[in-house]
Amino acid sequence: NKGPSSASTAFPEQDCQESQGSPRAEGDKQDRDRLVCIQVLAHGPAGPVTVDFTMKASSSFEKMMKAWCRHQKLELESVEFKCNGRQVSPEDTALCFGVSGAEPLVIRATPRHMASEPASEPASKAA
Repeated sequence: NKGPSSASTAFPEQDCQESQGSPRAEGDKQDRDRLVCIQVLAHGPAGPVTVDFTMKASSSFEKMMKAWCRHQKLELESVEFKCNGRQVSPEDTALCFGVSGAEPLVIRATPRHMASEPASEPASKAA
């Protein structure tokens, strides 16, 4: 069994309220309603694992992040999601990352203890 294992999930269309309140939101309805592919890439014990999601470009990543964590049997708080080196928050959307629709948006998922700086020194230090 070579290559990354993968799964695919499609979310039903949902009403998405823009939390950012962008003034151009009304003019970009077609872009916001466009379906985009999100690939969450992680490295597991058996190698790379990719899970594909299809969602509206304007939908927040919260549902996708929670679904990925359920699929991996992990708590959302224990995982860090990054795209192009930038931290991804549950409130972000594909539009925040300039998705063109032609290529999938790749988000890397790593355990928080691996994603944060190493804790090589004890927290309390004598002054």
